[in-house]
Amino acid sequence: MKPARARGLLSAGMITLAAATFASSCLATRAGGPFYFAPTPTKECQGVTNCVATVGPWVVVPAHGEATFLVGCPSLYGYLIGGTDARASSGNIRVWFDGDLGAPIGRTASQGAVLLFHAVSNNGQTGSFQPILGCVALEQKNKTSTVAYLRFSAVPGTAPSSPLYLRARTLAVRPFKELGFKQKAIFAARCTKDETFVGSWDAVAFLTTDPPTVAQIQAVKATITVKADAVHAFVQQWSNALLPPPAEVQYGAMCEP
Repeated sequence: MKPARARGLLSAGMITLAAATFASSCLATRAGGPFYFAPTPTKECQGVTNCVATVGPWVVVPAHGEATFLVGCPSLYGYLIGGTDARASSGNIRVWFDGDLGAPIGRTASQGAVLLFHAVSNNGQTGSFQPILGCVALEQKNKTSTVAYLRFSAVPGTAPSSPLYLRARTLAVRPFKELGFKQKAIFAARCTKDETFVGSWDAVAFLTTDPPTVAQIQAVKATITVKADAVHAFVQQWSNALLPPPAEVQYGAMCEP
């Protein structure tokens, strides 16, 4: 299920296949983590002050179907999203994102600045894309704010339903020598007891500078299952003479408040 409106809570759990241990982290991190500062000539910060580029991994786009990936700013608090951009393995990859109504896009007081990106292939061939956020640091310039408004005697219609919450986890995939190594994710992505599960998504991504090759994409396979309103990931990796680079599988639950 791919909702037209969504806002996200990013609670990513990094699980290494070697040790099967869990470490909580945000999907977007500062330099030194899995994401890094964006090179030019990307446009996510064009004309925006106090803007820092946050670059996601290369997300695999299937030949048929849709790729979905959640990306956030360097920290949960202190940022809003000032712009977006993306790089693609070819001009046949189309990329868009879900944004909340209102301003700024992709930020709530309690959930931080995150956006859910989508991509499809227009030519029926597997590809990849790299989502990019322009994250603006929140700095108070003065204590006075000006709000423009129009006064109405009555406002027609009603507010739309609340955006969905996005509960995401990340399973880190490291090279192994064993053929067909398979590991079950220890931690599932699930909604809270006060929310209703309405859908899920998953994506395979590579932590590389350049787009992954077809051979690298084929070396990692993720199977996602939903049981009792919880999303579980199974990852299988095939070893060969050229081991694939570090990869990750993101899987998430879409929750209705």
